[in-house]
Amino acid sequence: MARYAALSSSPLPLSPEDLYEFRFLTDAQISPDGARVAYAVKTANPKRDGYVGAIWLVPADGTNAPAQITAGIAHDSSPRWSPDGSELAFTSDRGDVPKGRKRPPRNVFLLALAGGEARQLTHFGDDCSDLVWSPDARSLAFVVRDPKDSTDEDDSVRVYDRARYRSDEGGLADGRHKHVWVVGADGSAPRKLTDGDWDDGQPEFSPDGREVAFVSNRTDQRDLNTVADIHVVKLSGETRRITDGEGSYGNPSWSPTGPTARSVRQLATSISGPSPKMADRVRTSSKSGTAPSARR
Repeated sequence: MARYAALSSSPLPLSPEDLYEFRFLTDAQISPDGARVAYAVKTANPKRDGYVGAIWLVPADGTNAPAQITAGIAHDSSPRWSPDGSELAFTSDRGDVPKGRKRPPRNVFLLALAGGEARQLTHFGDDCSDLVWSPDARSLAFVVRDPKDSTDEDDSVRVYDRARYRSDEGGLADGRHKHVWVVGADGSAPRKLTDGDWDDGQPEFSPDGREVAFVSNRTDQRDLNTVADIHVVKLSGETRRITDGEGSYGNPSWSPTGPTARSVRQLATSISGPSPKMADRVRTSSKSGTAPSARR
């Protein structure tokens, strides 16, 4: 009898209306001193035709309740602590909806935790992503697609002569690519750091702040393979590849003193059968560009 009594007191099944009450917590980031955690909360908007997001803070030890620190009337996300913990950079789609788009682009904002409104650092027509601070807190690196040419027309005829002409994320390709940019925390104009007929992503500053590691496929057959190499670019613009041009690398992370850049590579341990097994290995690549050695 006790078994059936417990079943009768169970919650009602979910209904479509319940979905609007869901709160999605993402991208938790621990402060440099380890005392606080910043994270984003996404909820359905009042019209229930999209989402809004806000940045929240909570003590790492749980002694106080979480506090919302952005208004949440737009989609605020991707909080990133400044090295001294006094500011939070984040992306937001605050602003007007450009012609031909369904929502505003996500640009980079900076919020001083001592008080005041968030400052908008970039004004791009496409979404900014992959935010990362420089060690001296003077600038941030991020990724954004090349600006559209003012003469381009969305309804014009397009001719494709490459194997990769569309993606699930971006739809039909328009010839523009994602590259690494740097913007000053003081509001100085953004500066393009990488360029070319390929996409770049996952930037990471070196400990001395003079270089940025990033991921890119710059092989001649990039439309036909899944190569992803780690590259390093100096702030002056000189770029070099430091992995072997054959594997798929990602998430570069510098050693504290800067002599190496570390990345994660997925290697197939079996190529026979319909489902090859995959193994993650941490590999260390010499900054001078020699081939990396595998580390388990």
